[in-house]
Amino acid sequence: MGLIGITLVLAALPPTAATEDERAPTWTPRRPMAVVFSRRQGNGENHDIWIAAADGGRQRRLASSPGDEQTPRFSPDGRTIVFRAAVDPGAAPDIWTMRRDGTHKRNLTRTPRETEWSPTFTPDSRRIVFSCGSPSSGAGNDICVMNPDGTGRRVLIRDPHGSEEYPTFAPDGRRFAYIHYDDTGVFQVWTARADGRGRRDLTGASSAATWPAWSPDGTWIAFKRPSSHGDLWLMRPDGSDKRNLTRTPSLDEQFPAWLPDGRVSFVRGDGRHERSYGIWVMNADGTDQTELIRDAAGWADWTAR
Repeated sequence: MGLIGITLVLAALPPTAATEDERAPTWTPRRPMAVVFSRRQGNGENHDIWIAAADGGRQRRLASSPGDEQTPRFSPDGRTIVFRAAVDPGAAPDIWTMRRDGTHKRNLTRTPRETEWSPTFTPDSRRIVFSCGSPSSGAGNDICVMNPDGTGRRVLIRDPHGSEEYPTFAPDGRRFAYIHYDDTGVFQVWTARADGRGRRDLTGASSAATWPAWSPDGTWIAFKRPSSHGDLWLMRPDGSDKRNLTRTPSLDEQFPAWLPDGRVSFVRGDGRHERSYGIWVMNADGTDQTELIRDAAGWADWTAR
């Protein structure tokens, strides 16, 4: 199925009242032009970063080393890709940038005793926000922020009783969503203001929720909620109106992302074999689910530029 002529359905979903923090700027759907994602290297455990046309064609590898490259994200202008990379197997990953054609790779953090991952640009392109923590422990992870050249690094959120990962911004840049978990091991989706204050728990400790992704019109957050493997859900930015989009108890869906035209992409597989996973797209009501790219580990990001 091609990308032209898809009926958008965001407007068809029933509206709910939004607070001032949750109102989004005017949004115009745009045709997606390219997608960037990660794919496993051969039969190994590490991954490379690839780019493709938005219909899944013209796939090309952008970043490859003996180590692991994952979680690529476009800059708002589509010219730069920020990603995590450990150039040597087993090394702690740093935050890197490269041009969209794979040239001019640059290590921004160079912290061999720490690990950084899941970077994203702020909507105004002035900052990169990312997860930061210790390579020896999964506990105590923070959210950090720095300038696009790696200077001015500081901690944005540090919770002595929990860990924070995988930030995703509202299109107006005023808030971001992220994964929070504590020593109970239950993952939840929280939001915070751009300065790290005003934190809110959107999903609660009674059930797990991960991988938030804020819609381009600002009115929805997509996320994963475990079932037999995992389904994709939507909720409002205040945590209300939760709805299951996939309902596939025998399959695993994860890593939701939004296309510039308002559709949702995700990675689907059998939950056991990484080679079974591929990148799928669907309308925002869960209809027209179509596989675009096979053998993709995840972390798709899209640009209309």
